[in-house]
Amino acid sequence: MKISVIGLGYVGLSTASLLSRKHMVTGVDINVDKVNNLNNGKPSLIDFKIDECLKENRNRFIATTSIEEGVKGSTFVIISVPTDYDERTGQFNTSIVMDAVKNVASIEPNATIVIKSTVPVGFTERIKKLYPNTSIIFAPEFLRESSPFADSLNPSRIVLGVSKDVETKKAAELFKDSLFECGVNSSSEVLMVSYKDAEAIKLFSNAYLAMRIAYFNQLDSFSSVAGLNAKDVIKGVSLDPRIGNYYNNPSFGFGGYCLPKDTKELIFDFGELRPILLDATLEANEERKSFIAKDIIAKLKENNKKTLGVYLLSMEKGSYNFRQSSLLDVINILIKEGVDAIIYEPSLDVLPFAGATLVNNFDNFINSSDLIISNRRHDELLPYINKVYTRDIK
Repeated sequence: MKISVIGLGYVGLSTASLLSRKHMVTGVDINVDKVNNLNNGKPSLIDFKIDECLKENRNRFIATTSIEEGVKGSTFVIISVPTDYDERTGQFNTSIVMDAVKNVASIEPNATIVIKSTVPVGFTERIKKLYPNTSIIFAPEFLRESSPFADSLNPSRIVLGVSKDVETKKAAELFKDSLFECGVNSSSEVLMVSYKDAEAIKLFSNAYLAMRIAYFNQLDSFSSVAGLNAKDVIKGVSLDPRIGNYYNNPSFGFGGYCLPKDTKELIFDFGELRPILLDATLEANEERKSFIAKDIIAKLKENNKKTLGVYLLSMEKGSYNFRQSSLLDVINILIKEGVDAIIYEPSLDVLPFAGATLVNNFDNFINSSDLIISNRRHDELLPYINKVYTRDIK
């Protein structure tokens, strides 16, 4: 079976590599360098397990910039293109998804379209009305950016949003079976629901994760001000099985591509119903970043320290991705306050912002830094822990 995947970010590429275990997969992306690198076996800089899988199944995966070449003859076309949040309109920009659907319906009308891009509640239903003769599935992803391939193999759940027509439901069953055939944990629970329910499951899941992060970050901020041991307080709170001892590690705030924008989209979808908790979640996150920046400045002033070292821009261990990282907002606040910052980020040749200096030699970075900030503890920093600032308690 031929399957095509449009959009080769961490979602699309993890899906493509997984399905290439048993099927012929063509990945489509507008980034020429990315396509060339994938075809030449170069690391994706997304997940080394993805790279290993693609290497093992090289004869069943190819990337192209041509959507016609990628889609023609495909049984399934998976769409995993960005739906960036538009601050002007207050909701997702779904134009890239709509264009992809239009192109697929024109090039290969018999293909089943599987939308993995995160979309507003009601979007897939509207698309289905535009293309009533096309089987369309909404299959949200629940992958961590630090381990997308592992999460693809062992999903917390498989959600398939379908319409009422028999053909789409049959296509959804076939798609589910193809996932299990490729090694996805067969004990994973499958929910086959309406389009709107599936879209809501995705948005409410990420909004809850954002809210949980904000909650434990506020607990940590209070502990810092009140002279409490945050680790002990969090452990005591989390031992209640209704709360659980997981996803409770303080950070510099939630960021990344998904949580902020999905929470904002859900706020928009609420319409006239007041999303009080969601509004407070975003407000608490902004306050947390401000609190962290002020705390770092205080630590610098305590011992008359001058140079601040930033160890990695990504927020999660094992992730190369730092787009919309909350750490970037913290750094911007610090730079505006006149802090002299150097940044250790070996994945970069130049910084994507001004006001700081990139230092890619680790020893030079350590020796030049009076105080080092890191969102997470790293083994590499353990010998210098006396000058590391982190809120990580793990």
